Amino acid sequence: MKIGVWGKIIEGPQPGWYLKIDDDRQGETGGFYIYIDENPDSKSGQAFDDWVENEDALNRYWQNRVYQVDWSSTPNG
Repeated sequence: MKIGVWGKIIEGPQPGWYLKIDDDRQGETGGFYIYIDENPDSKSGQAFDDWVENEDALNRYWQNRVYQVDWSSTPNG
């Protein structure tokens, strides 16, 4: 799992879509945002986000969804 970069979902919910985790521990929420987007380069695609309160919750979120992500794959790559 990487923070702050887009990766392509290989297995798990929404395969072929892109996922990004943003660290907001020093921000307003104090947790992590998880963004899942059909095409992050386009405002016309489908997208949604989740939020978790801390690293333990992020790890549980990840394990419950059994994501496999190609972190070397960018939205246009």
